Amino acid sequence: MNIGSISQTGIAAIQGGLTKLDRSTDAIAKASINSGENGTDRENTQDLIQGLVDAKEAKSEVQVGARIVEVSDEILGTLLDVTA
Repeated sequence: MNIGSISQTGIAAIQGGLTKLDRSTDAIAKASINSGENGTDRENTQDLIQGLVDAKEAKSEVQVGARIVEVSDEILGTLLDVTA
């Protein structure tokens, strides 16, 4: 595996996390809007909780992806130092 593919893996994780965060915030907003409408309070509460859990997972995905990119950069820097 080369450094570029490691970085790409990190970037893909960040993008995936941001996409998941976008979906989870939509779910949270919809659960909040629907709280006074035809659904039961229990369903809305479950939707809200699931949205919050998904948002927390998305945050972790973005953090892991950022760490992968950071480590990839450190490895590249070390390799450049060694070859210089």
